[in-house]
Amino acid sequence: MTQTGAATDLPAGVLDEQQLLAITHYSTRGQLERCLRAQHIPYFRGRGGVIWTTLRLVESAKLAEGAASQSGNSAEN
Repeated sequence: MTQTGAATDLPAGVLDEQQLLAITHYSTRGQLERCLRAQHIPYFRGRGGVIWTTLRLVESAKLAEGAASQSGNSAEN
């Protein structure tokens, strides 16, 4: 199944560079890359160095971040 309305036919759940730029409100590839790295979101490079990732990887990074912060809080208690 592919996403409808996308500039390219991407599998469902794949976020391309343009979508990531829109989501993060950054305007350059470098800013986007720094953001993804800072949030520990795995990403890949396609043709021409275009950045892409998946929704599942974004969600996994957020879940891992939440688990790490909870374990840090319980250690203080």
